Amino acid sequence: MGSTGSTIEQRRPTLDRPSGSVLDSEVATERAWLQRVVGDLDALIACEPGRLPAAAKPDLLRLIATAEAKIAAFKLRFLATASDAARAAGARDTAAWYADQTRTDAGTARSAQRTAESIQSAPRVADALSAGAVSADQAKRILDSLDELPSQTPAIVRRRAEDALVAAARTLPPKKLAAKGKGILDEVDPDGRHHQLATTLEAEQAAAWAKTTVTFNDRGDGTTDIEATVPTHVASRLKAVLEAHTSPRSTNTDANRWRTPEGDLIGNPTRMGRALCNARQTHGG
Repeated sequence: MGSTGSTIEQRRPTLDRPSGSVLDSEVATERAWLQRVVGDLDALIACEPGRLPAAAKPDLLRLIATAEAKIAAFKLRFLATASDAARAAGARDTAAWYADQTRTDAGTARSAQRTAESIQSAPRVADALSAGAVSADQAKRILDSLDELPSQTPAIVRRRAEDALVAAARTLPPKKLAAKGKGILDEVDPDGRHHQLATTLEAEQAAAWAKTTVTFNDRGDGTTDIEATVPTHVASRLKAVLEAHTSPRSTNTDANRWRTPEGDLIGNPTRMGRALCNARQTHGG
């Protein structure tokens, strides 16, 4: 799409803003630009595409895609600065205001607001979209990939990832671009990626240890409720031990331990509870 951007730029209205213009004059200028664009689109719509030769259609299709990208870029810049209009209208946020003004579904409006916010910290994506070098869908997939990078990712690595994804957008459609984004750190920072994974794992383990608790509640009937929150790897080991105690091979000395008097196999929660008691006795408790 980028090769056709110059054509669009050549047709951009050349309405200059006086350096000393007041706000009303600036608003009138912006409105005049948009009205010119709408007028040009009206003229375009009046054309009959069916009369165009097949050889001309690929270039025209790329021009349409470029125009869509440029309009999307301006729309995102507009939404990023529209919080004042939303407040003036009494709307909850920009997304709610946008949805109301344009009869857009709330979910779509929220997605547009998030994209408008994200693109503020991704200048290469913003430039590519403004130039028509990427589509709005491609830009969103790149921004989503950048937002999913670990918070500790260095700024220079984030810039490399952004550059790599913008470059990849020249040949990849949105879904493949999103797939590439999931592993972008392995491409732009392979050494740091392993360090990042180790750091993330350490942080997760520390957080899990901080949340670890065990509580006992004597029910007064000879039983006690036990509630525990433990690291997943600890729970996995305990589960493996209990499942070993409930396996058929471990019950040769008492084949009826896991069955009711009627011969039916008892439920797994009961088996796991009895296995816990049995494990305690086995290990000298």
